[in-house]
Amino acid sequence: MSIHIFLSERVKKYPSNKIALIMDEARWHKSKALKIPDNITIFYLPSYSRELNPVERLWLYIKNTILSNKIYEPLGAVKR
Repeated sequence: MSIHIFLSERVKKYPSNKIALIMDEARWHKSKALKIPDNITIFYLPSYSRELNPVERLWLYIKNTILSNKIYEPLGAVKR
């Protein structure tokens, strides 16, 4: 889903509300072509702040507990 579709869907669902979004500093989140609706305010996480992004913590857990020091021959073995 593109960020444009995501923003427009939020505005459709909450047309009269003020919306605050917290996003990382991915290029597409800070693109000059990005049209931000008037009722949406975006707050950006500081650069290199993995500890503030929950997905990064999940990825760290997966790397340390599931994928580390193991060799998986077929891709299906990783999916189990």
